[in-house]
Amino acid sequence: MYKAILCDDDEIISRGLSLCVPWEALGIEFCGCRNNGLEAKQLLNEVQPDILICDICMPFMDGLQLTEYAKSVNPDIKVIIFSGYDDFCFAQKAIRVGAMDYLLKPVNEMEFRALLKRATEELDRANARSGL
Repeated sequence: MYKAILCDDDEIISRGLSLCVPWEALGIEFCGCRNNGLEAKQLLNEVQPDILICDICMPFMDGLQLTEYAKSVNPDIKVIIFSGYDDFCFAQKAIRVGAMDYLLKPVNEMEFRALLKRATEELDRANARSGL
């Protein structure tokens, strides 16, 4: 089972996303939410997740900085960034720092689940190639 963490400074969104997904059915252990980038960085170090889901604009450390940090610690981590900003520049930066996708808020639940499934499939393929 893969581990995932979520970070968004909007508690309603983070709570909603954490509750709407059948994590275990997707082969994911949901390991917690944090409300800012620094708290997420600490949780990332504690949990060592396979999947990071984060907002792009957060206090103390934004989603781009968090993604760069996560990739420096674990280059194979799958990162999903979401944002309320429909800005191509943000999406482009997210992909450049290693995010696998960029979703707009409000997040479509089915699209989010499909993206999580894609993340686990990519992790499965990577593990099969490395013999894990």
